[in-house]
Amino acid sequence: MNVLIIGGSRGIGQAIAEKYLKEGHQVGISFNSTDPEYLKEYPKEQYFSGQLDVQDDQNIPVFFKKYKEFSKNKIDVFIYNTGITIDGLTIHADIKDFDKVMAVNIRGAYCFLKEVGYLMYYKKKGKMFFLSSVSAKKGGRGQLSYAASKAALEALVRVGAQEFSRAGIMVNAIAPGIVETDMTEGVLSYLKGSKKSDGIFDRIAMRRLAQPSEIANFIHALSSEEITYITGQTFNIDGGYML
Repeated sequence: MNVLIIGGSRGIGQAIAEKYLKEGHQVGISFNSTDPEYLKEYPKEQYFSGQLDVQDDQNIPVFFKKYKEFSKNKIDVFIYNTGITIDGLTIHADIKDFDKVMAVNIRGAYCFLKEVGYLMYYKKKGKMFFLSSVSAKKGGRGQLSYAASKAALEALVRVGAQEFSRAGIMVNAIAPGIVETDMTEGVLSYLKGSKKSDGIFDRIAMRRLAQPSEIANFIHALSSEEITYITGQTFNIDGGYML
């Protein structure tokens, strides 16, 4: 199986990449600044890594061409995991920050839907997953740009499913709740022991945060060849946060 992960250097992306690598699949990842060290644990012929800023949509076809050379023009599973948030109350927010969040979270996703969809369409096979967030439906104070971009991403998935599924391609969104990564560590440390921290866990039915491996395991399961009739859906992996 050939797998491409956009945003695979750390956190959820790393967990997804390592899940497929450990299963013996061919894996390609993008990274923003530094080639991740964890890849060195695997045979060089098993993986491809390339620097990519998804805001530079002119470079996306260049990156994708290099990946196709590695995979011999094959792609079975595509995962768009990259995303950013720049929090701030709307009345204080900078429009440049809004545009940056939209460029990374939705414009980049659109560019890859087009590039990957084109290749998969003529192969008449493939699965695409786009990492959304429960914020797309729940919202969050100070997260207007992030929530809006993820809601748009879920709309992209629904339209993508309508356009590509007749060619045998499944397009779905994965919406994690709060995941324990280095991105959330600072906030959680700040809130630790406070009433706000208790409030977060009170809203999660399972009373704990998700681990990156739990998101990776779910995507890996959905990419199985036995799963053949699910498309255009958003799956909440949130431990009951949205109940």
